[in-house]
Amino acid sequence: MSVFVPFNRKELAVAPKKVLVSGAGVAGEVLAFWLKQHGFSVLVVECATTHRTGGYDVDFRGPALEILDRMGLIDEVRHRQTPRRETLVLDPEGEPELTVPPEVFGGDIEIRKGDLIDILAAATREIPHWFDDTVTALAAQTDGVYVEFRQGESQVFDLVVGADGVHSTVRSLAFGPEREFAHYLGMMGAGFTAPTIFPPADRGFLYRLGGRAAGVSCRADRQDMQVVFSFATDSPLDDRSDAVRQKVVLVEQLGDMKWEVPRLLDAMGKVRELYFDPMSQIRMPSWSTDRVVLVGDAAACAAPTSGLGTSQAVVAAYVLAGELARNAEHAAAFSEYERQLRPYVIENQEIGKRGAEWFLKPEAGQQLEVDPIKMKLKDY
Repeated sequence: MSVFVPFNRKELAVAPKKVLVSGAGVAGEVLAFWLKQHGFSVLVVECATTHRTGGYDVDFRGPALEILDRMGLIDEVRHRQTPRRETLVLDPEGEPELTVPPEVFGGDIEIRKGDLIDILAAATREIPHWFDDTVTALAAQTDGVYVEFRQGESQVFDLVVGADGVHSTVRSLAFGPEREFAHYLGMMGAGFTAPTIFPPADRGFLYRLGGRAAGVSCRADRQDMQVVFSFATDSPLDDRSDAVRQKVVLVEQLGDMKWEVPRLLDAMGKVRELYFDPMSQIRMPSWSTDRVVLVGDAAACAAPTSGLGTSQAVVAAYVLAGELARNAEHAAAFSEYERQLRPYVIENQEIGKRGAEWFLKPEAGQQLEVDPIKMKLKDY
């Protein structure tokens, strides 16, 4: 794996037009949409063999809704949104302790991530996508960034954008190893979807016990359930490739919990796809170097405990594309992008830290608050 070295030169006067976006998730597709609207030539590269389907419920809050409206997608998102659901928090004995309102975990609009990706993929279907491929090397040149791919032919782009998530390949190549920017929040998270063991109902459950938690989200119109597990540990378990070992760890950590946890662990043993990752935030002094820039979780993951990652990805992609269209010099665009987003990101990450503490150190009757700051959007 090559390491990116910025090219020492004066800024070029010609506005960049050819852009590589690494990652076909929410941040990457929203960015590709707006770059095309602004007249850029865009290529999206994605390591998966197709757009990712399934996934968990994600939600939108505040300015992200306005951006979806400007994209002409808000009606379709509302049409496919999940039902509003309250979450019943259970005490150590599995008895009801408090009720969390729908907006805390569900935001203003909640939708299954796979449904959201379907909508975004339809909106970017005219943009070239290279699936089952990834960036393997970056090198700065006088006229752009030389990019090598695992399968595709090498090319030179005016700009490269890493929209490839918390474990970003572009970030590793251009800025350094993940360990330099990842800040662990003291807990591991896991999740999966399985046939439901609960009666049909639009409701969620959250059972917490001594720094461990099991959450379930159910829908009356579906026969499956979304399950999330978490547990506190001083050191993150970084091996994300061995699903068998991950399941063993989860049974070891949660096997003595009450309520429905034994049945949920049994259901986990029968699924093939399991999300398992440290709860971490990405904190960087700068989101750009020369002609490479990061967006979404690759730049500033706020952690799933924030409930704001999807909204942040949409807002950041919109602002970055707008500033690139508005500024002839990419350096000026990157600077203004960061200036606008930093306060928003810092507050979101604070919410993520408070959310992790709420899971790790539960206090009876303590409500979780998610109140993101307001952000005025520019018209680009």
